[in-house]
Amino acid sequence: MNRQTPFEEVYTPSGIAPERSALYIGPTLSRRRILVLSMVIAAVFGLFGVRSFQLAVLEHDAWQRQASRNRTRAIVLPAARGEIRDRNGTILATNTPKFAVVVFPDELPKDPTDRAVALEKIGKQLNVDSAELARTLSEGSGDSVIVEDSLTREQALPLMSSLSPAYTSVLFRPEREYRDGNGQMLLGNFLGFTGRVGKAEYTQRAVLGYRFDDLLGKQGVEKAYETTLRGSHGELVYEVGADGSIQTEISQTPARAGADVMLTIDAGLQQHIARAIARFAPGKNGAVVVVDTNSGALRALVSFPDYSPNLFSVNSDPKRVALLLNDPRQPLFSRAVSGQYPSGSTMKPFFAIGALSDGVIGATTTIMSRGGIRVADSFFPDWKAGGHGRTNVSKAIAQSVNSFFYLVMGGYPLSDGQYPLRKGLGVERMGNIAKTFGFGALTGIDLPSEQPGFIPTPEWKKNIKKERWYIGDTYHLAIGQGDLLVTPVQLAAATARLANNGRGYRPFIVESVRELQPLLPMGFTPESFRIVKEAMREAVTHGSARALANLSIAVAGKTGTAQWHTRRPAHSWFIGYAPYQKPEIALSVLVEEGGEGSGPALSIAKEIFQWYAQHQSEL
Repeated sequence: MNRQTPFEEVYTPSGIAPERSALYIGPTLSRRRILVLSMVIAAVFGLFGVRSFQLAVLEHDAWQRQASRNRTRAIVLPAARGEIRDRNGTILATNTPKFAVVVFPDELPKDPTDRAVALEKIGKQLNVDSAELARTLSEGSGDSVIVEDSLTREQALPLMSSLSPAYTSVLFRPEREYRDGNGQMLLGNFLGFTGRVGKAEYTQRAVLGYRFDDLLGKQGVEKAYETTLRGSHGELVYEVGADGSIQTEISQTPARAGADVMLTIDAGLQQHIARAIARFAPGKNGAVVVVDTNSGALRALVSFPDYSPNLFSVNSDPKRVALLLNDPRQPLFSRAVSGQYPSGSTMKPFFAIGALSDGVIGATTTIMSRGGIRVADSFFPDWKAGGHGRTNVSKAIAQSVNSFFYLVMGGYPLSDGQYPLRKGLGVERMGNIAKTFGFGALTGIDLPSEQPGFIPTPEWKKNIKKERWYIGDTYHLAIGQGDLLVTPVQLAAATARLANNGRGYRPFIVESVRELQPLLPMGFTPESFRIVKEAMREAVTHGSARALANLSIAVAGKTGTAQWHTRRPAHSWFIGYAPYQKPEIALSVLVEEGGEGSGPALSIAKEIFQWYAQHQSEL
């Protein structure tokens, strides 16, 4: 009979075989290990807690924006540039509705092969090389990049249905348009044009909110008043589906168009001048400036040859642009503002005012013009063989007698009996007179790239040419030759001051954003202005500008013939103002290599005065 073993006999110490060790019941880890393990677990949970706090609190907004971007898309709504109008409200620069194709680079497939396929497909639909498309995207900035621009509505409609909405879109985009008669109104050099922001420009302007594909004023008014004309972009934010299709518009910030700019220019006068140039100076280069004597407002600003700003539209023809840029006549060079030329005899009235004010000469001071002056081995001629006879300041200006200005400004240094020994006004005083009238410095016209001209001095010649100053240099300066350089806008502004008895204003071209800026008094005597103005009137009645004598209004002026090359024709100049008794406009006309001042420059000036006589009440 089997014996059952009681529980106590097996599981109590007395039941354990003596040869076996005692059974231990309790924790298998030491207290130290438990402490270390607890610290590790606490650290892990602590890190999770800190990261959770960082994600949930500190980085909440950033991740929320990221999440929003994963389900939304933002498109820039380009702002239309402000319009540019002439003084009568005629539109010269406006915007025309066009469309653009944009690509969202971040939405393109990430796999290189799939991305290449997508770009190849887009390229075929746009008729653009895929490699060029990839380069455009790599150079772009922002969430979207314009890859095709200046599309008409007819071109855009089929693309709206064929392009993948997952990473492309077709947007409305205004484009600049210039109403310049296809370049026949000669507006390009002062209007300028717009173009895409270049790499260097983007580096500078990104902080101002510019995008790589934004339009930017490149020359003229478009450049000078970029911040006024530009406006500010808007933004359209919408929700997209998994396939990139538009689901719901979330928000829209409308674009704010740029402010319009009203010019002082009269488009009718500008066009009239263009026709006069075509008639009297075909194929020539030059400039015309017409300024309001009572404000400094420019009524016409012409540089010829000119160009149509529409040639620089977004989809311009590269071949036509290349021809324009490489044209040896340099149609993009603004001769009216940036061109620097010897003035010829147009400088004589200004020097005469200074000489009269200083008392070096009076109204009755005379010299004998014998056809020129010989000093040592050099001969300085009058334009008239045999000379002009007895000459005072009025005759010297009216008939442009060089000998009078040689002797009055430079004096005569010899005692040979040809002329009495005479000191003359001197080169330093002549330079100060020229500076007082604004030569040798910027006029401050509100257009880019203005040049200051140049007034030579003995110090300059010694330091730069390494030559001493001779009396011949003073003689050349006295008749506007030698190293003296002026700009057409300087001459027009100086003529306006002369007509106004010394009162003058800084020239400007934008009426709506400028205030009149009177210039400092000149310090010349009223009598000196009266004498010189009468002489300029005599130049019209029976002098070098007598072609203007039959106009319906009385005008005053001075011709100029500027030698600049030993084997090329001289530049033809004319300055003048009207009406003679109560001046309202002053002008300067330059025809490069036009010959004598009584030639094409005078003929163009006559057309301007005739136009003014017919439209005087409008101005």
